[in-house]
Amino acid sequence: MRGIVVLAFAAAAFAQEEAAGRREEILAALELPRQAQALRDKGVEKAEVKAAVEETRKKRLKAKESKELLEEANRAVDEHGPVDNFGAFVRGQLDKGVRGRELA
Repeated sequence: MRGIVVLAFAAAAFAQEEAAGRREEILAALELPRQAQALRDKGVEKAEVKAAVEETRKKRLKAKESKELLEEANRAVDEHGPVDNFGAFVRGQLDKGVRGRELA
């Protein structure tokens, strides 16, 4: 009986973690358009932003990773100005297998 109780608690904890992860992904997905628009407002060409976002989709990055990428791109533009060929840069990094914090 004790094993069943432990198993039930473990299953409940797993379900809570899974729900929290989904919530985080949903919130990150909702943030993507705002981050993309901020890049465009800072002078990054619309086509380049679109290409970068499409590449993250093609490579099946999670919304959180894509959001982090766009947030870091916004910080970089604030510090150094727009990146030429931003979409091509992102594509090249993704093709090399760069992901997560390293990509951002």
